[in-house]
Amino acid sequence: MINILKNNQGSSLIGAIVVMTILAATAASIATISSTDTKTSVNDLQMTQVRAVGTAGIEHARNKLKQGYCPDVNNKAFGPGSFTTTTIPSSGSVTVVAQVGDAKVSQSINTEFTQDCLNMNCLFCIAENAAVKNLQLTKTCNDQAILTDLIITRNWTTCDQSVNCDGTISTNSGGEIVYEDVGNPPNNKFWICHVPPGNPENKQTIAVNINGWENGHSGGNGSHNMDYLGPCIVSGGEEGGTTPTVETCEETTTSIAALENCAEDTSTTTLVQVDLANTTIFENGAVPDNNATATTNGANTDVADAAMTDDGIYLMDMIFSDDVPEGAWITIKAIFADGSTLTETVKIGSSVGATPPNSGGEGEGEGEAETPAEDGFEVQDGVVIIDSNYKVDMEVIGSAITCGPGGSEISVSAKLCINNNCSNLWSGNDVDGGEAYSTTNSQANSEYKVQATAQSNSCGNFSQTYDSTNTVQVKTLKHGEQAPPLQGFGGQKSVQDFLANYIDENGKVVLETDQVIMLFELGVDLGNDPTSSAADFQDLVLLMTISEITE
Repeated sequence: MINILKNNQGSSLIGAIVVMTILAATAASIATISSTDTKTSVNDLQMTQVRAVGTAGIEHARNKLKQGYCPDVNNKAFGPGSFTTTTIPSSGSVTVVAQVGDAKVSQSINTEFTQDCLNMNCLFCIAENAAVKNLQLTKTCNDQAILTDLIITRNWTTCDQSVNCDGTISTNSGGEIVYEDVGNPPNNKFWICHVPPGNPENKQTIAVNINGWENGHSGGNGSHNMDYLGPCIVSGGEEGGTTPTVETCEETTTSIAALENCAEDTSTTTLVQVDLANTTIFENGAVPDNNATATTNGANTDVADAAMTDDGIYLMDMIFSDDVPEGAWITIKAIFADGSTLTETVKIGSSVGATPPNSGGEGEGEGEAETPAEDGFEVQDGVVIIDSNYKVDMEVIGSAITCGPGGSEISVSAKLCINNNCSNLWSGNDVDGGEAYSTTNSQANSEYKVQATAQSNSCGNFSQTYDSTNTVQVKTLKHGEQAPPLQGFGGQKSVQDFLANYIDENGKVVLETDQVIMLFELGVDLGNDPTSSAADFQDLVLLMTISEITE
């Protein structure tokens, strides 16, 4: 079985789906055609006819590959005969056998699987419970790449976890408290560490004024009772109820040498599932067949062959039988159908240590990038909480929703709700992009949310309304967060296209520290149909900028 996968500019990173499902993929590169005739008939007419049937089979296979289909068929009738097409991913070939009477012709299409234009990195990987998430496979050519096997080698012992990326050994014994280096705060403000209730690992250094501290952030007195003065602690001590977090980082020569001094990892942890482009390509007891079993440390994992057709970024998650310890090391070796391999070794943390390219961080050799600090606002489950004396600017980046593929446009309108008082934006008219609105916030800790409605009387009286607090239907993104890599439904622009001016090459959102983007899915009820390929999150794309009034 082959899984044909789409990248983050394709169907739905994924909506990658199993063969025989329609996908709009780029053409596979056809290198050569070889043919051999097996003549079992002296009937010249049959031999002439079977070659014509074989040519039709080759053309059928070509068209299927260009459309992203698996070309396999069995005894497909054509004229006086039939043809059978078989794909062999391990050799990159598609074989067509045509037959008319007792005359046969066999031809093969050799498909290129070029890995010269593939790279893999885990710099944006994080450990989340029993999973290592966000391994990136980036493809930059038009040839298909078919992933066939994985070898995952773990170094999760206490000794391994103590090895830092620079090869030094961490004693994890507390000691001097080291704070995040974020430079000087803005005028009349000071740094605090904001620790979200229920999610302390997602702590962030932010700048607030005295009003913001006393009305919401003051430790023990407000809704964020784990916040504390000063930048967030990155090592030593446990001030404010936080614990140091480990950042994901790549191997170095010295760290690999240090790891060799640790005993071999002999734990019973196994790899139980692998998801690539939101498609399960390995699952204990299920994929690629019912005999698949969880794989141990360093063992070969036979995944269901996954064909990456489009250029772009494909994300992979690896799920294990036990929790992944913070600071664990992991080596991932990906093996492709043409025999080429990619390997990446990293120390896995609960936070990302690398600065995404083009994200505004400092260049190599210029010191670590400064962590963006929110200024006068914060985002909680789709609600933007804003300090007093701030201006709120809203702009529609775009909107695209139709009544079925290629159908008539469905109208989208929006409302702004401030402390649950809602009013129409743009007079309740349909928005398509470029619409702008501004207001001034005068009350401290005001809660802003956006409500959007898609409605059409000509599309079966379709009507659907969601607000930004529905985090299943609406994604509210800040700087550095992953944009959903989804293809536009029915040939519409993808969300990546709408966000072209706001994302880097890894699909991470690049915004000013005073901006957020909201992405609405209005056409599909994801509560009832969570895997719908029609969900594209570009039915309404909205930019919000929150700036302090200095006059």
